Amino acid sequence: MPPPSASLTLKVQATYLTALRDGHKTHEGRLARPQYLALQPGNYLSIRSAGAQDTDARTFQVRSVTFYKTFRDMLAAHGIAVFLPGVVDIEEAVEVYRGFPGYAEGEVEMGVVAVEVALVGE
Repeated sequence: MPPPSASLTLKVQATYLTALRDGHKTHEGRLARPQYLALQPGNYLSIRSAGAQDTDARTFQVRSVTFYKTFRDMLAAHGIAVFLPGVVDIEEAVEVYRGFPGYAEGEVEMGVVAVEVALVGE
């Protein structure tokens, strides 16, 4: 049976795709852009590593989508490990997110979302 059709494709660093696929990372933190705010539990996402071919893409089902004003609030609510396995310090975790282009400014302008996902099949 083919995987369900994804409503959105996300690109992540290869290490994060591996962590998602292995179940060590269960949440994606994103700026609260309309396409992420529109996600509903049960929707499907295609997640692939940035710069790679679509052959490494995997299908995930959205479990929950939660809005937060800041990355710190998001990380405090869910725990750091579900977003950034291996990172234990909240200051370091916040800086990881703010280090992505446009994320420091976007956090202030629009807030952030925590998208909980689960791998489909495999």
